[in-house]
Amino acid sequence: RSAGAAGVEPIDGGDVLRAIASLSGQRGALTHCLLSSGLLVSGLLEAVLGELTDWRSTPSDTDLRLWRAWDGAYERLARRAEGAWDTDLSAVCCGGAGRCGHAE
Repeated sequence: RSAGAAGVEPIDGGDVLRAIASLSGQRGALTHCLLSSGLLVSGLLEAVLGELTDWRSTPSDTDLRLWRAWDGAYERLARRAEGAWDTDLSAVCCGGAGRCGHAE
């Protein structure tokens, strides 16, 4: 997350890239990684903005608030959809890390 966001850890671009690279085309894998990493929608958007601008641009406080508001709705919808996935995705994100970049 951006350094200007109070109380929020900075996003390591490497964590994002490892999460995306770990996806193997399994249904629900991206959602599982976003949930288990804690990135959710706001973190993904912030990481994409950072990567696209070589980390020279950060989202405005208004954008961050809006993106974080989407997190709750996304998480609720994703948790409901988890039951529809026929694959155990617990080892998909970052090669089995419980939280991307943080081994269990």
